[in-house]
Amino acid sequence: MDWSKFLYWGVGLGMGWLLSKRLQPTRRSPVATDAIAQLDAQPAYRMAIEMERFKATFLAKTSHELRSPLNSIISLHQLILSDLSDSPEEEREFVAQAQAAAQKMLSRLDEVISVSKVQAGTVALELQPVQLSSLFEEVRSLTYLQAQNRSLRLEFDRPDRAIYVTADPRWLRQILLHLVTNAIATMREGTIQVAAQASPATKTAQITVTDDRPASTEPVPETGLNLMIDQLLLEQMQGGLEQTIEPAYQIRCTLPLAQPPIDRAVANSV
Repeated sequence: MDWSKFLYWGVGLGMGWLLSKRLQPTRRSPVATDAIAQLDAQPAYRMAIEMERFKATFLAKTSHELRSPLNSIISLHQLILSDLSDSPEEEREFVAQAQAAAQKMLSRLDEVISVSKVQAGTVALELQPVQLSSLFEEVRSLTYLQAQNRSLRLEFDRPDRAIYVTADPRWLRQILLHLVTNAIATMREGTIQVAAQASPATKTAQITVTDDRPASTEPVPETGLNLMIDQLLLEQMQGGLEQTIEPAYQIRCTLPLAQPPIDRAVANSV
């Protein structure tokens, strides 16, 4: 018996009942209406509302992405339990695929939990000067083979070695990996360009990932969650993330500039 169908059916009925309750109109007195209008005018209240919407969207995308590998695991186990494999080798392949799906789900869960801890303040970011040229070289070494395997051209415009940003090196590397691998997974052909530029006037640096994918390209499901995670982390680093589609698809990360770390050996010799 496929219990997953009954589970989804039950959850769907429950969510439908909750939504119908929430969507029923209610009458408010003039006093209550005025109070709500005053709350809407307060910046802190508006910020709280936006955060709640962000959390709801984040939860929805997380649930959607976790359900995909979970469905794969259930389906593969059903094939094995129903003795539908033609040989022990095929059964072993089913088990291997189920394990890969479980590892993917576990990895995503670990990432979401870590980001949630950062947002809640239970885990602090290790903010420090990060050299963008070194970061670019590290991410290039981790992604160029993926691009080659898909016949994509991956170009890293190495920034000036003097450009440093204030960021958590671990999470900034993860963000740039997300952006590059998202582009690789989405594109079938074309060029991906990674670049950076400092803006001394605003004391910020911009990292851009640009590609020439067609405007009609369907996004890979996991890219939406990746972008939300990246946006959340960048905001914790006093930065931001912007997305543009025309004239080319581009993701722009903004981070505060940092002073290069002082070379202790040089400082001691002075």
